[in-house]
Amino acid sequence: MGSFYDKVYKECEVFFAQGTKRFLDRQIEHHLNKKADRLDYADKEELAKWIRISAGLVLKREDAESLSNKVRQMKP
Repeated sequence: MGSFYDKVYKECEVFFAQGTKRFLDRQIEHHLNKKADRLDYADKEELAKWIRISAGLVLKREDAESLSNKVRQMKP
């Protein structure tokens, strides 16, 4: 199985396509204050929150909430 980052990336890619890495890395680095390669399941709730907020600025609210919920439900 892939890393937590890889799983989140796969879900985000549906909405952000080529911009996925930029979007996801920005959330991790600016809101969680860590490098993407240090992302862990312990960061799940905080990351899901920021994905909902940030994705909500560019996606339909329902899509941002769905994406956030998918991240929140991920398990190791």
